[in-house]
Amino acid sequence: MSLLWSFEGRIGRTGFWLGVLCMILLAMAIGIVATFLGVPPITAASEPSKISPAFAAIFGIGSIAILYVQLAICVKRFHDRGKSGWWALIAFVPVIGSLWILIELGMLPGDPGPNAYGPPSS
Repeated sequence: MSLLWSFEGRIGRTGFWLGVLCMILLAMAIGIVATFLGVPPITAASEPSKISPAFAAIFGIGSIAILYVQLAICVKRFHDRGKSGWWALIAFVPVIGSLWILIELGMLPGDPGPNAYGPPSS
């Protein structure tokens, strides 16, 4: 659980990709639950007046949870690379942010030994 909810420590590339997979599964689960409680998201996008309060609540809370998990994973991965967690905010820069995250966090290795954020994850 600390992989998804904590901003402390470091994670390697494997942990990062596992976190991304968990985030995708969480988003799918929220979408399924929200669909059962209201209008499917595709219909909701084209006809917002058909959105039920339950759908809106589940979708809103789920979106916040996914954002939190995404930031936690990115912060820990930046820590693994020896950088401040504030670098995770680059994800909010259109196009460039996503490419930066993909390359730096998903492909480049972390610091081999201990750094200011702790020992390497095992």
